[in-house]
Amino acid sequence: MEEGQQRLYGTALEEIERNKGEEYCYDDARELVDQGKTVASGSWKMQVDDQGRLWLGQLLIDLSYQWMMPTYIPPVLLLKSWHKVTRVQL
Repeated sequence: MEEGQQRLYGTALEEIERNKGEEYCYDDARELVDQGKTVASGSWKMQVDDQGRLWLGQLLIDLSYQWMMPTYIPPVLLLKSWHKVTRVQL
């Protein structure tokens, strides 16, 4: 079962990569997020809630997202390319 779930996770990541449009650096992506857009990079998503708080989500093996309000942004995310995706309900 774990192998099947891992395969579905890999397929989901491939689908995210296949369906991306224009890519943005982190700073440009944050500007989009501050304007109410949702952006993704691989297994990561960023968006703000109705109160303007930043949320960072990571895709889990069960294909749900674990959302957190970060106190800092992991440096590895600063180097990734981001693209717009459909907003999700937090």
